[in-house]
Amino acid sequence: MTLDFLTRKNGIKVPKIQSIDDYKLLADLVHQDPCWVCKNMYGVDPWRGPSKDEPGQAEILEAIFQERHTKLCIASGHATGKTYLSGVIPNMWFDANPWSYIVVTGAGHGSVKNQLIPRIRKFARLQTERRPTEEWKGATWTVSDNWVLIGISQTRAKSRKGGIPWEIRSMGLNRGHWRCQMNHPICAKPSTAGSSHSSRQTMTVTCSWEIRSP
Repeated sequence: MTLDFLTRKNGIKVPKIQSIDDYKLLADLVHQDPCWVCKNMYGVDPWRGPSKDEPGQAEILEAIFQERHTKLCIASGHATGKTYLSGVIPNMWFDANPWSYIVVTGAGHGSVKNQLIPRIRKFARLQTERRPTEEWKGATWTVSDNWVLIGISQTRAKSRKGGIPWEIRSMGLNRGHWRCQMNHPICAKPSTAGSSHSSRQTMTVTCSWEIRSP
């Protein structure tokens, strides 16, 4: 079996999802070639880092989806494409893990609502043809029942019971679902040199790869 695609005028490819088998084919594609998905389905050609110790966008995607790391912590400078990548990763997570939930956080609720969520929505709009039931309410994206993304501040994310924010628990989701938590850096952390040009930021992605059938 192969996955069929609709190609839009802007070159973006939209998979034709008609059955559970198609969801599985899409998930396999994301895991096998996340850089292809990022470029062809979301229009972002991920750049590669100069070495193994200095990963770029491509290596981060491969670490999450191919190697299935449960936690990544990536130090970065400014203007390296963190926000772009932070907008694509949740979309690709939903492609690889339908009926899951995602928690995205930032320095504060304002930064999540005004910077990160708009970027996620921008890439989500490229695939609206296959998500006809999706709904956005503020910083919450609901694709369908038990298929939810929520954006909250780091403070809210830390004040959680059993590792799950109350916003997620109130929707009836639990640890039986695949889940991803991503913290997008808004405030720079200056290096020991104290120079604004050498300031560093850290993006973290925590994933749970649980075997679960839709």
